[in-house]
Amino acid sequence: MKVTPPIKVMYERCAGLDVHKKTVVVCVLITLANGMVEKFLRTFSTMTADLLALDEWLHSLGVEHIALESTGVYWHPIYNLLEDGRDIILVNPTDDRLSGVMQFLPAQQISLRSDSPYSIPRRSSIKLGISGQTSEIVGMVKVVPDQDNVTPSVAAIYTFTSGGILVSASGAAANDESNDFDIYSEISGQPGTIGSIQTGVAIANAFDKDVDVRFEFVSLDGKSTGIAGVLELPAHGQIHSSIPELPGAENLPRPFQGTLHISSATPIAALAIRARYNERGDFLLSTTPPSPSDPEDNPQDEAFIPQILDGGGYSTQIVIFGGTDEEQPASGNIYFFDADGQPIDPPVE
Repeated sequence: MKVTPPIKVMYERCAGLDVHKKTVVVCVLITLANGMVEKFLRTFSTMTADLLALDEWLHSLGVEHIALESTGVYWHPIYNLLEDGRDIILVNPTDDRLSGVMQFLPAQQISLRSDSPYSIPRRSSIKLGISGQTSEIVGMVKVVPDQDNVTPSVAAIYTFTSGGILVSASGAAANDESNDFDIYSEISGQPGTIGSIQTGVAIANAFDKDVDVRFEFVSLDGKSTGIAGVLELPAHGQIHSSIPELPGAENLPRPFQGTLHISSATPIAALAIRARYNERGDFLLSTTPPSPSDPEDNPQDEAFIPQILDGGGYSTQIVIFGGTDEEQPASGNIYFFDADGQPIDPPVE
């Protein structure tokens, strides 16, 4: 360790990485309360065990800002390991600067709530990150604009890293609160085994009072499965659960495809995640947006999917669900177009 005279401080705790084929040289600078700077210099190998040790060392020093050279390809696994966490992107589509606070409300009582002010220039965006932790943190994010400001567009990016390798990533746009949601749900295979599919759901209460959330499982033919219940959601609380863990869901037929209908007297927010274990045993995740059950909350004459992929290892599955509580079924047509806007007729199973 070497103590150097004061320098211009941009970040109080930061690191620079010099990446080579077999080694990574790391320099950490920490600004002390008296303005002096501590300098730490260590070398790690590029083997997974050493990279995990590097990650733990940086966490132990409280380093959140890291710079590394991005030439060649040797930096890729190191970047994937160190960027572990969740990013929140705020977009300002207006011609005025938008400002406010992003509130993180943890589900665990032992975790502390945190507020992050934001200020977004016109027609631009910012990314706010929730740093990766050694233990799991679960909660919800609420974006509160300043007085006389509008709410920016908000999206969340989720990443999952295993053994220092980024395995899966997915994104979700913030949705409006509603009293009723329909969520496409699927259960297939033994959870945790290769090829298994499982839907998880998160339900959040942004209000200052407790609410009861009713739920019911509906099969693809629109008929109730008879499995229903009530979940108690505390003020500013959140429930996150896999579908099979909901009360009574152990009685669902396997495999199951259908919708989870949730409703509450007080508006709530919801998100669904589809988890799958691929042929290599990797945990993959994707988000499936909930659909407001009341057509008046989600009025649209047509719906569009901007891109479909088929072939070259890619495939697209289109799920259509929802409709109304009325007796007559919802009906319509699906049209496919190529990249030039010409109608096509792909095989649909």
